[in-house]
Amino acid sequence: MRIVTGNDIIINKMITGDNEIIFNLISLIQSDKNAAIFTDDRSYIVAQTNLHTPIWIYLNDRADVETENELVQILSDLIEKNKNVHICAQAGYIQRVFNRLSGEKKYQFSEYMPMNVYVCREVKSVKDKGKVVMPKVEYKPRIALLMKQMAKDAENYDMTDKEAKEIADAFENSADLFLWEDEDIVAMARVAHRNEKYARINTVVTDREYRGKGYAQMLVGEISRRVLDTGLLPMLYADARNPYSNAVYQKIGHELIGVITEYVVNT
Repeated sequence: MRIVTGNDIIINKMITGDNEIIFNLISLIQSDKNAAIFTDDRSYIVAQTNLHTPIWIYLNDRADVETENELVQILSDLIEKNKNVHICAQAGYIQRVFNRLSGEKKYQFSEYMPMNVYVCREVKSVKDKGKVVMPKVEYKPRIALLMKQMAKDAENYDMTDKEAKEIADAFENSADLFLWEDEDIVAMARVAHRNEKYARINTVVTDREYRGKGYAQMLVGEISRRVLDTGLLPMLYADARNPYSNAVYQKIGHELIGVITEYVVNT
């Protein structure tokens, strides 16, 4: 086992094909010089930006007893430092490690969110009613409102007005936040991260008063088209329990290529 900081050639060679998309967050974690990444250069990668962010685990089908022993030790150490940490991994690959941790360390793991992973290679035609606009100062109240709605819908979290305003202030004139306007600002989405191959879309939300009209579909479709025009492939993670949002992404042309499950630790 070795601990890596920053971009690493061996790790990049380990994650190939569709796994580059499925484990896109590991690419983002590598870009943080303060992140901790553990690997045996062969069968696993454990990556975490800091102790308060989710642990991402890539594990291939060559895992053996030695690999499991190392993973049990790494995860035990990280969980002890933050017992509220979330863990993101492929369910079929990580279960034996979780079983070991449950038996040896008495940790229990509960599914928090299964996430479908999508990539778009070609955007299907979408009927537009409205247009994309960029985040100007006059749109900040609408951005703040949409952020509060998204926090409540996705996390059941009541974001304060101050928190929402700070986020809206940070997004002013951003080239990565996109708004959909149809007389009013009705939807929002963001390109959260780009690397040399992919651009990850997130923060997709439609104002509650305007839902069911296809605005998110139009907006994500337009963002995907613009990303493709730059030579990158758009990708995103979607809550697998939300059939409406998954149907929207598929109508746009996003293809389902895998599933990552986010777990919580019960100690």
